[in-house]
Amino acid sequence: VSGSFRLNCVLANASGRSLFVTIFGSIANRAPIANAGPDQTLAAGTAVQTVRLDGSATTDPDGPADIVFYDWFDGFGGNLVTPLGQGAVLDVPLTIGTHQVVLVVSDTRGATGADDVVITVM
Repeated sequence: VSGSFRLNCVLANASGRSLFVTIFGSIANRAPIANAGPDQTLAAGTAVQTVRLDGSATTDPDGPADIVFYDWFDGFGGNLVTPLGQGAVLDVPLTIGTHQVVLVVSDTRGATGADDVVITVM
């Protein structure tokens, strides 16, 4: 939860005296913590293997409902970055080779977190 708040309190003692107090404050948005899962090594029976990408262990300190986008990309560290799709869990076809796959998660206020997983298809 992030944003501004106002808290109004009335404090009273045993003799009937009252004190009215108003407290103003704010809570900053915190970035989600992406978790792309463990590295994977798969034996491919063909030139392309379907791989399950699982970012369901991703968390947000502001609450799980705060995460609104899960975006997966292949090729970070190289010249070509390929979008793989969206969703906390995604099945994608990958060719034989080593893939650095990155999960980028975004929350309702635009903060992002990223994590990568290395997928080796043999």
